[in-house]
Amino acid sequence: MKIDVTVEISTKNRYQTTLPICLMSVANQTYTPKKILMFDDGDQKDLRQDPTFASIFALLAAKNIQFECVFGRKKGQVENHQMALSLSTTE
Repeated sequence: MKIDVTVEISTKNRYQTTLPICLMSVANQTYTPKKILMFDDGDQKDLRQDPTFASIFALLAAKNIQFECVFGRKKGQVENHQMALSLSTTE
């Protein structure tokens, strides 16, 4: 069941540790969110080129979970949360 929730994930250079685990956790919940917003405050890599994330993004797409990677302004998760709120209310 899809629910009207946007998940916001802030990350900084945790591309091979915390971020994949977090995304898989969200993808495998009983209730799937409307969208995942990832805020990258780190090296701001194109994660679509990484084989680990290609698999995760394919799983999210198969489950009809929208996702977007936003390059943050490197000011931390409080600002990212505020940006997520403004983005989710304009959709």
